[in-house]
Amino acid sequence: MKRVRIIVRGKVQKVGYRTKVKNIAGELGVKGEVSNLPEGAVEIIAEGEKHVLDKFIKEIKIKNELINVQGIIFKFEDATGEFKAFTKVVREEKKETHERLDSAVEYLKELIVTVKSGDMIIADKIDTSTKVLGGKQDKMLEKQDETIAAIKGLDKKQDVMIEKQDATVEAIKGLDKKQDVMIGKQDVMIGKQEVMIDTLKGFREESKQSFYSLNKNLTGFREETKNEFQIIKTDYGRISQDLGKAVDSINRIAKSIETLAKAIAEKK
Repeated sequence: MKRVRIIVRGKVQKVGYRTKVKNIAGELGVKGEVSNLPEGAVEIIAEGEKHVLDKFIKEIKIKNELINVQGIIFKFEDATGEFKAFTKVVREEKKETHERLDSAVEYLKELIVTVKSGDMIIADKIDTSTKVLGGKQDKMLEKQDETIAAIKGLDKKQDVMIEKQDATVEAIKGLDKKQDVMIGKQDVMIGKQEVMIDTLKGFREESKQSFYSLNKNLTGFREETKNEFQIIKTDYGRISQDLGKAVDSINRIAKSIETLAKAIAEKK
């Protein structure tokens, strides 16, 4: 155990410094006393473990709005164990109370002056901010007008896109009609094929001796049928290409509409 005598100088009387020191001592488990000296300094006698007293000395170097410790002188000694707790020594209680009240009045005056100065500064800042915000609001209104005009232009473009879409739909309907015609031709060819099959069956029943001649005629028929189907296949290929082009056109229109919608959303 060690004892340390400390003299603290600065703005440390009538500002609550002794109470602060007492609270710090209580947190660290230091025992002793703190008292005011006539010349305006504060004297502290503290006992505890050496490393605890070192921490205590560091923490009592307080600087805030009221307290301003400007210097500390201390000396270590052997502990006596005379203290049971840490206390604040108060001289004539009535006189010290009056001194504290006088100090409080001075601090209150300083606070009022500070608050008034702050109010004036705040008022100036509010006026400046109001003017700045007014100017920004005017710019925002101008931007809003520009945005509305741009949206109107996009509406016109959208109308044009819708017209093109309608034209594409009509073109697809025309392709549907062509496809119906091709299907009709295919039905005719199938009917012809069925008639030919029936004819072949009857011919076989009538004469087996004309097989060679029938085979020759049948070969010619097959070539004709093959040519007809080739024509149909070619026509189907063209229809398929036309349908593919129509689908590509629809996809491009859909992408254009999607891009337009995103642009409108971003403008909003």
